[in-house]
Amino acid sequence: MIFTNQQTSQIIELSKEAGNKILSIYQSNFKVDYKQDNSPVTLADKLASTLIIKGLKEIFPHIPAISEEEIIPPYHIRKKWDLYWLIDPLDGTKEF
Repeated sequence: MIFTNQQTSQIIELSKEAGNKILSIYQSNFKVDYKQDNSPVTLADKLASTLIIKGLKEIFPHIPAISEEEIIPPYHIRKKWDLYWLIDPLDGTKEF
């Protein structure tokens, strides 16, 4: 997929906004929770994921998104997708 200059600018701004959201949590007294698979998750992960998914849906309403912080659609739905966003808003939560 080729992005327009406007879409590229929007993606960059969305990334910056998510990064700022993550930093605001990092600079606070944050709590680490654990998902069912025992991997760590913070409010920064969750807020950034929500922000990124919402922003991408506004820019690209017809492209689905998968995020490790959200419920992942079943394979029988995903296998029909030609294109999708794969989101990991804060890679390395253990080091966060």
